[in-house]
Amino acid sequence: MLRSLRDGLLLMLAENPAAFATRFRKVAELLQQRAGSLPFDAEWYAAAYPDAVAAVEAGVFADLHQHFREQGILCGRMGAPMPVDEPWYVQAHPAAAAEIAAGQFSNAREHFRRKGFFEGCAASRQHQVDAAWYRARYPQAQLEVELGYYRSLQDQYNRVGHGLGFIPAPQGD
Repeated sequence: MLRSLRDGLLLMLAENPAAFATRFRKVAELLQQRAGSLPFDAEWYAAAYPDAVAAVEAGVFADLHQHFREQGILCGRMGAPMPVDEPWYVQAHPAAAAEIAAGQFSNAREHFRRKGFFEGCAASRQHQVDAAWYRARYPQAQLEVELGYYRSLQDQYNRVGHGLGFIPAPQGD
């Protein structure tokens, strides 16, 4: 699906740049609208994204939260860390474990922040989306995936659902 979505967007860009620009603006507006209600930790954001600090120091943005709302969210950045259950993460994502073992990442938290988040990996068992349940509970999330705003329901949850208080799976009693 991801390849066909990417190919479809590239075809739209080639055949109808105006339609592509309109779609991109709609996605950007949706993300920017949601950014204000997502968790934000200025100290963590500054440490994670030094270029954002530089942009604030240069006067491009008034503060780090404005950077996140107006640019960071469009780059797929997190406003605050999502807790990562490291033992579970490496077991659930064998490719991540291999990359950590190979020294590409120092630990599971770094892998999730720099790669797993963007690939739609779950950070922990409690943040793992039950796709059928989530789709039924949050039909707008499925629509956003189908429209190409997100790569998967897990990606939608990671990027906005978690911050909006969505529940990823049925809760045990």
